[in-house]
Amino acid sequence: MVRVKEDYFKAGQSMFESRERSTSCSTRWTRWASSARADDEHDPLVERVLSFVEQRPDRFNLGLGGHNLLRPMENLRNLESFVANHPVAYTVIGPSFWGDGMYPPSDAVYYPLYTKCCELDLPLFLNTGLPGPPIPGEVQNPSTSTACACASPSCAWR
Repeated sequence: MVRVKEDYFKAGQSMFESRERSTSCSTRWTRWASSARADDEHDPLVERVLSFVEQRPDRFNLGLGGHNLLRPMENLRNLESFVANHPVAYTVIGPSFWGDGMYPPSDAVYYPLYTKCCELDLPLFLNTGLPGPPIPGEVQNPSTSTACACASPSCAWR
């Protein structure tokens, strides 16, 4: 993180300081998204993120990640409940970052999530391209997601 801070953002030590709501909410952001897991709603970090949204719902929305597609019913219940109770703008999944990178977006384990996103009219961000850390990247090849987008044209793909 230090290299990213210095090489890309040219930022000082303040980049790593914790921000309070009053400081962060006064910035020029129009929307702030944080990947939260629907099943970790009582995690201190998720509670902190939710506190930003509760204080300024006119400025902040949530991006929801951390799906466990190998437990589809539990995952979908958590997703539906979280979306019903919070201002979720989208959900996101990175094929290399779960399931040991063994499931491309065309695998059937994704279909329940695709269907639920269509039902909820919830945009799905699908991470493609080579991942930064040294982990399997073939499942994030954009060609593996093309068939899904064609098969589910009513979904909001991003």
